[in-house]
Amino acid sequence: MALQIRRGSNADRTASNFIPAQGELVYTLDTKDLWVGDGVTVGGTQIAPVKSVNGLTGTVALTSDNITQGSTNLYYTGTQAKADVAASLISGNAVNTGITFSYNSSTKVISAVVANSAAIASVQADANPALGGNLSLNSYSINGTGSINITGTITGTSIAGTLVSAIATPVGGALTINASSQAPLNVVTLTTGSSTPWVNIDSSRGTLASPSAIQAGDNISGLRFRGFTPFGATPGMQALALMNVALEAGSVTKFNFPATTLTIATGQNSDNNFGVATLNSQGTFNAPIFQVGTYATTAYPSGGPTTVLSAFQITGTAGQCSCATTTLKVGGTVLINGAFTGGSISGYTSGPTLYYIITTNGTTTFTLSTTSNGSGVTTTTGTPAGATFTTTLSVPNKGMIIFDSTTNHFMGYNGTGWVAFTGP
Repeated sequence: MALQIRRGSNADRTASNFIPAQGELVYTLDTKDLWVGDGVTVGGTQIAPVKSVNGLTGTVALTSDNITQGSTNLYYTGTQAKADVAASLISGNAVNTGITFSYNSSTKVISAVVANSAAIASVQADANPALGGNLSLNSYSINGTGSINITGTITGTSIAGTLVSAIATPVGGALTINASSQAPLNVVTLTTGSSTPWVNIDSSRGTLASPSAIQAGDNISGLRFRGFTPFGATPGMQALALMNVALEAGSVTKFNFPATTLTIATGQNSDNNFGVATLNSQGTFNAPIFQVGTYATTAYPSGGPTTVLSAFQITGTAGQCSCATTTLKVGGTVLINGAFTGGSISGYTSGPTLYYIITTNGTTTFTLSTTSNGSGVTTTTGTPAGATFTTTLSVPNKGMIIFDSTTNHFMGYNGTGWVAFTGP
């Protein structure tokens, strides 16, 4: 026979403040729940109140997939990890100088922006920093104290017209060029023939940052040629020669060419003895001794000292020629006389024609032109035969002076020939 316990509806269980006796069981027919009395609680205490978990009954094994995430205790997913990292980076802007982080919660992407003004301030920690590509100054400057050592070529569109060695004061500073070659400083210019290449030495009063006008009597600029000597109380660089340009007293500096004096000084094996020559603004050349060239006029006719060229050859199509070893100079001339075969020179027939040497190695090769400052004459290669080729070192100009070693007289060139000076 079945054991039956107190039963009824759930409403009956609590009606009239019913308190089941301690250990008394009460079963509700409508909710199918079991309650037990403790002698104190109205309706008793429910036994095993959980009927299911998210719809699961029986022995339930739960995972995070079975439980809905709340707002406080969250599951730690990849998305949540990104959000936490982003929040940490964003909140750290105070120490992440120059870097700004942001997080897109839709795309789950963390972005970082590095400000241009927050470039690396120092590379002292890297003893051998190296660029991985071209360095752009971005309109900024490289400033500091030290040396820039480069193996290669420094190329620039300009050096702002000025190469500065003294930065803050009007006196002092030095630009030092060390090189083992014969030409450590080589100035290369382009000219159309009518323009003149210049090397300018600009001077002013005041400072480089705030220059002021030069005044009468100022030394403008100069060249000092020096060599190293280990002798003396203070070994160092000793002057070998000086060239100095100075304004004359009373010069009017508003003119383009104010009155100036060019002074050339050379040493005479004495610390306090110099040979000085001065060319003033009036064109007067004042020198202790004036030495002119000594020649025999018979070897220095109106064309200058002459030499007949042997082994003459035309070696190129623009006036290039060669000869046996002799002395050749730019500005000298080559006189060709007589018809020849073997090569050709544009425009030449058989009469004596004077050509000018515009380039030469000084001994065996040279280039001919029809004018003293023109381009090479058009030629065809060959070994000319039948004509004479005579060179002169230079062509005298009217007013030139030589000392004739044959007649023992000073001779002046009057434009057509040499004339002996007369006097006691």
